Amino acid sequence: MNDLLAVLEANVWAQNVVMTLGLLVALLGLQWLLVRALRGSKIKSLDLKRRWLVQIRNLCFALFVVGALIIWAAELRTLALSLVAVLVALVLATKELILCFSGSLVKAASGTFTVGDRIEVGGVRGEVVDQTLMVTTVMEIGPGSLTHQFTGRSVTLPNSLFLSVPVFNENLLDDFIFHVMVFPLKASEDCVALSGRLGAIADEVGRDWLETAKRRMARLVERQGLDTPSIEPRVSLEFPDPDRVNLLLRMTMPSDRKGVTEREIRTRFLEARRALLLKEGGLVDGGVGGEVGGGDGGDAVA
Repeated sequence: MNDLLAVLEANVWAQNVVMTLGLLVALLGLQWLLVRALRGSKIKSLDLKRRWLVQIRNLCFALFVVGALIIWAAELRTLALSLVAVLVALVLATKELILCFSGSLVKAASGTFTVGDRIEVGGVRGEVVDQTLMVTTVMEIGPGSLTHQFTGRSVTLPNSLFLSVPVFNENLLDDFIFHVMVFPLKASEDCVALSGRLGAIADEVGRDWLETAKRRMARLVERQGLDTPSIEPRVSLEFPDPDRVNLLLRMTMPSDRKGVTEREIRTRFLEARRALLLKEGGLVDGGVGGEVGGGDGGDAVA
């Protein structure tokens, strides 16, 4: 007996087990006494007795839970600290996976883009070809933001990027995009006449799809509550230095025909510019093609 007491004094876990068993026995005895007293009472309603029996059982169970928590408080505290340490280590070890999963949720909830859209993220521009919970795969387009050639490389982007890096989606109107083309000129040329001719060329090329694009824009404006932007072709002038003028053409075009459309516009503008230079007597061999034809990288789709 003395040996058993010595073991109990030295072993905290054994003490807690004995106290827990003692609490359980005491509460079972209390429950038995209360139930016996209830059954011997003068209460005649069976429903009332049944409710009291349930109350007694629940009370005894609650007392056992509270008593057990008090008895095992120190051990539970140690266990909780260990679990917290394990969870912290787990979070640190899987931080990137958690961020990728969170980025996937943000991307899906916001509807930022879908497969087939052309996006730019963190300096990477391309067409989305696959999406998973962890990564997004794009076929790279470039070089630069004004060309449409596939480079032949696929880029895998971790979805964690979408939590901290802005995403540029070129497919605002689903099948149509706003596209900007740059036409460099010399300051000595008739830039006003050429800008008017460029606008006329863009109107002619885009006549087939302009009305469809307007309907798409009207639906987008209604859905998003935006101010209605103009989608007709616009030409503006830029002055990068005193000797040069850039014509900037912004127009709406089908997203799968950007390269073809740009080549047609550039070719027709080149012919118009050449004709004007010939008329003015200022054509220099090789001067026109080198300045106008260098901006197009071709079409990766057509």
